[in-house]
Amino acid sequence: MQHSSLASSLTAILIVGGLRQRSERCLHALLAQSSGVRFDILIIDIAPQTTPLAGHDQPHVRYVHYPDCPSYATAKVEGIRNAATEFVAFIEDHAIPDANWAKGVQNAFRQAPDIASVVYTYKNLNPRTVISRVFMLFSYGTWMNPTFSGYVASGPSNNIAYRRAVLLESGDALTTYLDMEYLFHQRFQAQGWKMYKTAEATIAHENWVRLLPGLRDVGVHSQFLAIRRVALNHWSLAKRALFIGGMTVFPLVQCWRLGKSLRSRPGLFRTFLSYLPILFLFAAYGAFKEAIGYLNASRDLRAIVTANELFIPRDV
Repeated sequence: MQHSSLASSLTAILIVGGLRQRSERCLHALLAQSSGVRFDILIIDIAPQTTPLAGHDQPHVRYVHYPDCPSYATAKVEGIRNAATEFVAFIEDHAIPDANWAKGVQNAFRQAPDIASVVYTYKNLNPRTVISRVFMLFSYGTWMNPTFSGYVASGPSNNIAYRRAVLLESGDALTTYLDMEYLFHQRFQAQGWKMYKTAEATIAHENWVRLLPGLRDVGVHSQFLAIRRVALNHWSLAKRALFIGGMTVFPLVQCWRLGKSLRSRPGLFRTFLSYLPILFLFAAYGAFKEAIGYLNASRDLRAIVTANELFIPRDV
């Protein structure tokens, strides 16, 4: 990674936990970004007892140990507050950025001053099993290669870049919004900000390779989404019951939306059709767990979500 003497405008935020080799693989890819790109790297390490990652002492890398961090979203907020750049780009420790990723993120923000968020392009890091390919398509199919650059209406969670000032406008609610980033995306777009999808910034994402862990991940995140949504909006029992009823048709809606987003990419659309039964299973299980979340909105799943992201290997 090469830098000029000018100040960086971008901070790459890497949150790490117990899987040190996986995190070091991501950090190595960040350090190997194309020459001439100015950006900082900020590591937020939430593992209770550990040694810093190899490479943490490189120039323009900062390391923050946060062993009592209560949740993944809290770690993201810690990264935002420790960054000093105009833009912050989150990347999960089970993802690997291509060599031009940082350059692509910065170029995307330069497209217009009203861009609040930049969405990366995705490819599968470990496509050897059907479940890995299904999980990738289910979670990131809308933004997978081959794809385009341009404005979009939605983006994923965790692997995404933001204009830092837009994040800070949320104040004390920021942690809650980063638990459910799609609601945050709706919020800032309603205020006139835009999301931009770039084909220039590509990351390879590692996925669950077995069915039960993949289903468990979908279920935990779906239930957590419902719990946090109720807490954020103070939903009445009647409204929760309405959404529980809506979960009976949501798997069909979710599969239809994914298929519609892939129609312009024939290769991915054919893959979607061939995997549709398993995709529907993922969607149906997610809807079932989301309904449970609306029914029992008092449960706290933050520790389980954090463990899924940072302490449980996916490629086994």
